[in-house]
Formats: sequence, structure tokens, C-alpha cells
Amino acid sequence: MQLAMPFIENNEPQFLAADFILKNLAWNEGHYLDFRISVYPGARFRNHLILGNSVVVVTDGGYEYVILQDQSQQAAGYGRDSTATIKEHTQTLSSVFRYFSPDCKFVYEQTWAFEKDEYGGFGSFEEFDKCADKGAESLAKLIHGEVSPIAQAFAVVRAERPDINLYSTDYHHPADFGAYLKACVNYLVMFKTPFGDNPADFALNPEVTAYLRSVAERVVLK
Repeated sequence: MQLAMPFIENNEPQFLAADFILKNLAWNEGHYLDFRISVYPGARFRNHLILGNSVVVVTDGGYEYVILQDQSQQAAGYGRDSTATIKEHTQTLSSVFRYFSPDCKFVYEQTWAFEKDEYGGFGSFEEFDKCADKGAESLAKLIHGEVSPIAQAFAVVRAERPDINLYSTDYHHPADFGAYLKACVNYLVMFKTPFGDNPADFALNPEVTAYLRSVAERVVLK
């Protein structure tokens, strides 16, 4: 499967990368992912329309899936006030992708809520999640795509297992377990089937990774 990976902001410390986990989760389940990825610190979709590596990723074309993640607060901001520029740049970027990959399916990542900077300016996990959910649903519908409900999975783990640390020391980017959970959600969004009997754990605590997979299955597969 050919896949264009998330356009994301990335200032995170050196933890397991969610895209690395996704590729290996899929391989362990019998799927080969051939993907391209473009990552820039703090970038918005409007930036990726002109950044060199992003242009190369888009114009490579031939993708079956395109997974998009805007800067952390963008979807939540749109869910709060329907900011026009976010809508415009989401439409434009998806249209350019569609030109070079006419048959691609879009997955819009619902970014997890975090504590840093007064919960990204939303004041609480709950408000951040509510706005992110609304914004991601609207933007995914706009580009005829599907939401990857990562924020919902994070919220379940925070409520049920506060002993599991999803966040790095900056209280924003995911630590190993957060990256693992994100990868599990994206895997299930694409492949629609539960994990097999021997999924990859990446030398992490197997009890915790089994729980995280179960959360992802509950959230994505209902």
C-alpha cells in the first residue's frame, strides 16, 4: 500500500516515532506500507503548499491513502470558531493531493489534547477535545475523508488509566505509549480489522500495549 504520511508539526523529544510504529504494526499484521512523510516544526497546511519536501511528497503521487495532521490546535480552533483560512488551506492541500493521486482516500488526524500552554488555549482537556472533535469532523467531511479519532483514544486512556504516561516531558508531544496509541488508531482506521494474536510491542510493557490496542479497537471499530 502506498501512503502519504501526516503533515505534522514536530518538535518532540526522541521517543518512538508513530510512523515507525505504524509501519511495523502493519508489517506484523501482513501489510506492507510504502510511505512518504513530510515533517516541519509548527507547520500549518498553508506552509506545506510551498515547502520543498512537501511539494515533492505531494507530486510523487499514486497514493492509496493520505493521512493529514495540521498544527496541533488548528482543527480545534476551527471547531471553536470556523476560521475561514483553515478551511481554505485544507481544501487547497487536499485538492493538490487529489490531482496527483486521484483515487486516494483521505484520513484527517484528530489531534490529541494536551496540557501545555493552558491546554493549547482551550482551558481544559474537555474543551480542547470537544472543539477538536467538532473541527476534525467538519474538515474531514470537507475533503470527503475519514477522521482518525486519536484525541478520543487519548481521552479514554486519561480517564481509565491515568497511570499510563501518554505525553513527553513537554506535556504536548506523545511519549512512547502515546505514539503507540496513535499508530494503533491510524492502523485500524485504514485496515478496519482487529489486531491479531501476536501484535508488535516494540519492547514496551506488553500489558500496557495490549490495553492501548483494546482502546484503539473500541474507539475505531466501536
